[in-house]
Amino acid sequence: MRSLQTLLLAVLLVTIPVAAGDGGKSGAPLAREQGFPIPAGARKNTALGGATTLAPGKNYTLVVYDIDSAIETVSAFYGKHLPDAARTEEGNEVRFSTRGGTIKLARLDTGTRITLVIGPR
Repeated sequence: MRSLQTLLLAVLLVTIPVAAGDGGKSGAPLAREQGFPIPAGARKNTALGGATTLAPGKNYTLVVYDIDSAIETVSAFYGKHLPDAARTEEGNEVRFSTRGGTIKLARLDTGTRITLVIGPR
């Protein structure tokens, strides 16, 4: 079973398109948003993003992207590009936490919503 999971993860990593000027063969992310990698094909959802303050002195920035890839594929992308991040799963959501913030992945009907919670700053 473990080797099947490893094989599935490898297949998912290969299926994520990334831009690096070589036909998507590089493992580099398309772009970075305040230090976080963003997979190729992700579209910024400006209606859902913006800055917020959750508590006095704790300012967070929310940046939201939508992508047509399955949550498992996007999760594998972040697992590869943020190997030191703490990964947790709860229901239909996967989180990657780092010192700079959190990436929340949520399942959509036809893809995945990527929410970057950057901060506190």
